[in-house]
Amino acid sequence: PPHDHGGRELTLVLRGAFGDRFGRFGRGDVEETYPDMHHEPVALEGEVCIGLVVTDARLRFDGLIARAMQTFTGV
Repeated sequence: PPHDHGGRELTLVLRGAFGDRFGRFGRGDVEETYPDMHHEPVALEGEVCIGLVVTDARLRFDGLIARAMQTFTGV
């Protein structure tokens, strides 16, 4: 879901590809985002997109449902 960041977020694409307002990221690519960078990553057609995501602060989701789910997932 659309979100911004309280800290940094690193995403390593292991399989497939995703895109957001910063570009297209495929297998082996790393996207690095910083505090207050707003984006909405979306898996692209083709191979299933699998990524490893590491953050150093909680994400700040836009939508009510995503914020509610955050309570249960701890993301």
